[in-house]
Amino acid sequence: MGSDIRGEILYLIFKELGIRPSVSSFEKRKLLQKLVFIAQRSGIRLNFSYNWYRAGPYSPTLTPFYYDIADKEEDYEARTKDRKFSPLIADKLTRIKKVLGKDIENGDLLVAMASLLYWEPESVEAVMKHKPGIPLVTWQEAKEKLKELGLA
Repeated sequence: MGSDIRGEILYLIFKELGIRPSVSSFEKRKLLQKLVFIAQRSGIRLNFSYNWYRAGPYSPTLTPFYYDIADKEEDYEARTKDRKFSPLIADKLTRIKKVLGKDIENGDLLVAMASLLYWEPESVEAVMKHKPGIPLVTWQEAKEKLKELGLA
């Protein structure tokens, strides 16, 4: 990705969150999109812009980065071997990982969380209309997780 350091930062974010940057399926790519969106909204400045898409917030400029990372994972590992985040960023990522827990790969939950953030300050009921296939209980859980992250 040339001299754009965001690829290395993204690699480190995925590593901190315990996520392998796989692009083997739509579901896996969707997880990466939503996790980066949530990380940005948590205050980690990556400067990816997002549009509304059928699977929720989507950044076309982010896409080539995670494809590159998935394709050159060993290279990214070598380039970032001795790099660490500042304590502030590390704390934000630790909080995201802790709040999401086992749900860090729950596609519907991440879509609901990212959608609520995207359409903020709309109500859960209003945002649900954009993604009617996600059950109400998932929307409620998404709202609670956003509160735990200090984002709602």
